Amino acid sequence: MGNTLARYIRTHFPHRETFVVVATIDPATRWHRFLPSQRTDEIAHALRKHTEAVVCQIPVRIDPAHRDPALRA
Repeated sequence: MGNTLARYIRTHFPHRETFVVVATIDPATRWHRFLPSQRTDEIAHALRKHTEAVVCQIPVRIDPAHRDPALRA
């Protein structure tokens, strides 16, 4: 995934200053921290290695207690 995105950036934005924002899931509970979530780190690493893009990782907390009741299945 990261290499594909890096190739896209190199192809479509070769001589432009490029900024990429990657959302990192910040688990709401301690138990969720044990779940593997390395995908964003892999993407950020590939972009830093294969492009000149500036990568910004922003933690996003998903709190199940504040979900919209209309969205519940």
